[in-house]
Amino acid sequence: MQASLQLDKNERRGRREPPLLRAHSTVWHTVSAMTRRFSREEADALLPEIAPRLVQLRDLKRQNDEARSAVNELQDTMKTNGHGLDTDMSRLSRALQSTGAAIKGLIERVTSLGVEVKDLEMGLVDFRGERDGHEVYLCWKLGEERVAFWHELNTGYASRQPLD
Repeated sequence: MQASLQLDKNERRGRREPPLLRAHSTVWHTVSAMTRRFSREEADALLPEIAPRLVQLRDLKRQNDEARSAVNELQDTMKTNGHGLDTDMSRLSRALQSTGAAIKGLIERVTSLGVEVKDLEMGLVDFRGERDGHEVYLCWKLGEERVAFWHELNTGYASRQPLD
C-alpha cells in the first residue's frame, strides 16, 4: 500500500524514475541486514572489508556537513545581499549532491553485507548475532581491534557490554 501511495505521489510530481525500484531496494537492504546473523568470528572477518568504507563514510559526512553549513551561511547572506553568489551556491549544491550520493552508495555496500550502519562519525556498526539463545547486536566501531561488545536489540551504544 505504501509503495502505491509513493507511486501516486511521484506520478503527480512528474518524476520519471521508477519509485518502486527505490522502495524495493530500501526494503531489500533492511531485510537483508535483519535476516543475516553473524558469529563473532564472521563479524571479525568482515572488518577488513568494511573498515575502509567506514573511514570513507566518516570523511564524506564531514565534507557534507561542511558544505551544508556553507550553504546555510550563503543562504543567510543571499537574503540581504545575494548579488553574484549564485555561482557559489551552485558549486556547494553540486558538492552536497556528490557527497550525498557517495554516502548513500557506501552505506548500501555495507548494508548489502548484512551489517547495520549506526553512526557515520564514530564508524559504528552492528552485526545481528545470538547470545545465550536470543538475538542481540554484536557492536563494533572504528579503532577497535575486533568485535568485542554486544547489546540488546532495543538498546544502543551506551549499553554495550563486553563479549568476554
